[in-house]
Amino acid sequence: VEVAFLQFFAQVLAGYVAARFAGRDAVIHGSFAALLLYLVGSAITLAADPDAVSMVTLALFAVVAAILGSAGGLLGDRRA
Repeated sequence: VEVAFLQFFAQVLAGYVAARFAGRDAVIHGSFAALLLYLVGSAITLAADPDAVSMVTLALFAVVAAILGSAGGLLGDRRA
């Protein structure tokens, strides 16, 4: 359970960092960064144990990753 929260936090952070580097469309960049992070984590999980997760769960958490990355992108887009 702790690993899941750590991954969620990392997705928000990835969205934030991507938004800070993005010149424009920060929310989209944040979403893509979180999805890329999710893709890498899912590939590692599936390589270790292919039957660990169902495809429905993978798709659901991909949507969650996109939302969290967008939230991080929105936070990163706020210019001080």
